[in-house]
Amino acid sequence: EPKQEISMQKNIPVSPFMDIDEQIDFLYYFREDYSNNDLIENSLLEENFSSCSSSHETPDPYLRSFIHGIDYISYSLIISLSICYRARLQERDVFDKSMIHLFRYPLTQIDDYTVIHAEVNRCQQVILDEMILSPNIAKNAALRENVFMMFVCIELKIPLFVIGKPGSSKSLAKSIISNSMQGNRCPDGSILQNFKQIQIMSYQCSQLSTADGIIGVFKSCRTLQRKTGSNKFTACVVLDEVGLAEDSPLLPLKVLHPLLEDNDYGSDEIEKVVEQDEIVPKHIPDVMTEEEKSKAESDDMMNRVAFIGISNWSLDPAKMNRGIMVARGDPDIDELVASAKGICESKVDKGPIQKSIDKRIELLARAYYELTSNKAHSKKGETRDYFGLRDFYSLVKMLVFICYEYGAVLNRSILHHAVKRNFGGVSDVDPVKIFDHVVKLPIGSKKGPDSSPLGLIKANLMNLTRSFHGETRYLLLLTENYAALNILLRSPDMWPTHQDIRDIRVIFGSSFPSDQHYSAVCRNINRIKVCMESGKTIILLNLENLYESLYDALNQYYMEMNNQRYVDLGLGTHRMKCRVHNNFKLIVVADTETVRERFPTPLINRLEKHFLTMSTVLTEVGVVISKQLVDWANKFSTLDKNRIFGFQTRGNFTVGDCFI
Repeated sequence: EPKQEISMQKNIPVSPFMDIDEQIDFLYYFREDYSNNDLIENSLLEENFSSCSSSHETPDPYLRSFIHGIDYISYSLIISLSICYRARLQERDVFDKSMIHLFRYPLTQIDDYTVIHAEVNRCQQVILDEMILSPNIAKNAALRENVFMMFVCIELKIPLFVIGKPGSSKSLAKSIISNSMQGNRCPDGSILQNFKQIQIMSYQCSQLSTADGIIGVFKSCRTLQRKTGSNKFTACVVLDEVGLAEDSPLLPLKVLHPLLEDNDYGSDEIEKVVEQDEIVPKHIPDVMTEEEKSKAESDDMMNRVAFIGISNWSLDPAKMNRGIMVARGDPDIDELVASAKGICESKVDKGPIQKSIDKRIELLARAYYELTSNKAHSKKGETRDYFGLRDFYSLVKMLVFICYEYGAVLNRSILHHAVKRNFGGVSDVDPVKIFDHVVKLPIGSKKGPDSSPLGLIKANLMNLTRSFHGETRYLLLLTENYAALNILLRSPDMWPTHQDIRDIRVIFGSSFPSDQHYSAVCRNINRIKVCMESGKTIILLNLENLYESLYDALNQYYMEMNNQRYVDLGLGTHRMKCRVHNNFKLIVVADTETVRERFPTPLINRLEKHFLTMSTVLTEVGVVISKQLVDWANKFSTLDKNRIFGFQTRGNFTVGDCFI
């Protein structure tokens, strides 16, 4: 019945025997290992005792889920069904309603479908509460589910695909899992001490990805895991932005089919897939002794490594059905409000400034929802999302930061500045107008931040502050004929005082074949690494073949050690920890049409977007003169064919034909 429910929802990959083995593994795991963990049981007991204290009731100590009186087998079945089937659905309430009639004697009878939702959320929250989180991270539903699914699938070494739009906490969940799951090295009293220590090996997928590269990261994980020789350690392969590799002409993802199968998981025989379509299975004797079975199972678990594939869109069903899938859709307004409040809660002060923001969070969420629902911002009929959740979260953080910086409650000028900073780069829709219409803020009594085109870019370049709200995102400047580069290099007043324009590094790529080679990309990445460590500003132009390598840096999720920040930088399996200087700035300059047609959505959503052309820097008088000049040029180049005897021409005569 779960498979029948999935098949009724569109675009959900499903196979005839999908997840049967995995469901049994999860059911046994939650029945024997997870639910019997004393620390987890005590965490689940807390809500029960608090609810029973008011009604003077005593909870049944033999029930695993105490609030709703669910026995431990029913509880384990709810969680395992949620992982295998419910997590891949968008309409989860429909699934819950169709499942409750299955819970009858000898299982606990469930009459209210919301019980399933509540139990799943409570189980996920227990794990998220044990993780190491930065103070400005909101514990929203997407993060809670992503962390829980990664945690369980890594424990059982079952492949997992995490699918969701940019901003749905996929990369953040990976970073949290990597920092928190350290086994007995976790803080005393932590639940995570009783679970495995993990080591994540990431592979950044792109159009340059190869089958050998993917095989190599699996082999490295397997080697590391076998060297430890402990069942308390797991190596995990993470394919970042795995969907980008589908566009590679080398078809690197074909190796995932046997890699994700149990019998060939991480084995040496996998290399044969590069040369042939089928792999000859290893010979398995018909009869095995108990000792041989135990040794075979042990060897199999040592060869098997955990796997997580992260993508913004679904892959083909042949790959997706070889693992568990969690799909995050667009959040509703309630979830946006909860996320925004979680971001603001890290600020201890609840004075008038914070209150002025808190009471308008719902209006901000509604304005964002209206903006992203308006398809007018998709130029030329495009349907892809130009704005994403990262833009909304950055807006909330920036509003808090600017209000405290200026010592003023939230007003119209501050809102305009923050909206233009986080929802810029479009000409066919006015985000400021939409936010003004929904939020309806008064005009501030104090002078607000400069919201002119150059003022917005200057505010980004000048801000080097690291506070609870994070820091400013890196820039994406949309321009024409690369005019933005000349403007930046000829405007010293836009840069901080410590920045010498002569020290700004510019990397200009090309489409020549030699510049597309792997070695050329590595050289450019190394130049970026040097600028990161030295704190110099770098401007990138026409380098679409390496932007995927910068995703971790653009996320600004840093690992801190001895007051120094580090981030992964590299291509494929060749990755290194790079120190990030506090003064480092990265600017991407690209033609407007190139951004709309060729830039992937994850890259656009990670950057702060602005228009910067020659017309942008003109004064009001200059704009008038420019318009008059354009009108004169059009009039000068217009021909009246009726007044010119014997005139013949092919096509229309344009301004470009008249002027060089």
